[in-house]
Amino acid sequence: MPKKVLCKNCGTVSVVSDEQEEGDWLKCILLDGFEWYMPAGVIGPDVPVKQGKIDYEGLTKLPMTAKVWFIFPINQKLMTRKEWIDGFNEDPATALAMMRARMTNQPNVIHIGR
Repeated sequence: MPKKVLCKNCGTVSVVSDEQEEGDWLKCILLDGFEWYMPAGVIGPDVPVKQGKIDYEGLTKLPMTAKVWFIFPINQKLMTRKEWIDGFNEDPATALAMMRARMTNQPNVIHIGR
C-alpha cells in the first residue's frame, strides 16, 4: 500500500511505496515562482506568534490536529491543513513559510529607470 509523504523543503505531497527506503531518494527541486496554490492567510487559536507577528517557520512544525485554518484566496473558504493537502497536494504552511522567507530577503526599494 503506497503512503503519502510531505517534502520538507517545498511541502509537495509525494506517493512512495513500501519498498522505497527512507531518506532523500529523490532530491527536491525548489520552485522559483508561484507554481503552487498560496493561502491568502492563516487564522486560528494555535497559530504561533513571535514578537507580535506570525511565526511562519513555527507554523510548519505544528501537528495536523492544530486548530489552524488556511484561507483560500478565491472564495475565502477556511480549510484545515489536511484539507488543503488533500485538495492541492501541497502543505500550505510550508508554502507560506517559503513565500515569507522570500519577501524578507527582498530589498524594500525598487529602482526604476537609470
